[in-house]
Amino acid sequence: MAAPPVPSLHHVWWSLVGDRCWLNINVRTDHLDLLVGAIGDEGDEVEECEGEGYTSVIFYEANYALYDELVEACARGAHFLARNGPGDNYGPCAVIGFLGSFYEVATDNEGGYIVRVNNRGDPVQVELADVRQFIEIEARLWQDFSGDSPNGPNTVRGTVPLSEWKTCDKTQNG
Repeated sequence: MAAPPVPSLHHVWWSLVGDRCWLNINVRTDHLDLLVGAIGDEGDEVEECEGEGYTSVIFYEANYALYDELVEACARGAHFLARNGPGDNYGPCAVIGFLGSFYEVATDNEGGYIVRVNNRGDPVQVELADVRQFIEIEARLWQDFSGDSPNGPNTVRGTVPLSEWKTCDKTQNG
């Protein structure tokens, strides 16, 4: 009987530090301290750039998309929109912290919102309602940041009639 394979040091190291992914957080500039207070010293390579009324913070190796830390930042009152890429154990998603409430939706790898469909091809109504609410809150958040809603891909997608949304069958990945 063969001995079980020995994991590489790289594999052992990553299993100890967690599941990492890319994360972009747009936070209201005057709420940046609330976000930093919740995240602490992540010790990651971080980029910051300022927009009109908001600051973008990009993490290249965020541990579990800093999910718990974002929930904490929301509880502290921070207004933000965060998008993460896939990790080893989770897919990409978008989250919003706004007026003390936390919103989350699944996205595809390009940042488009995902709504599952049933066997007949009809959207799962609860998920569709969640995405519609997310789009509405996102527009309010951008107005909170700068007084205008940007013409980003997800804001525009929210204005496309449901009949024109891309769908995939349950066997398609991605």
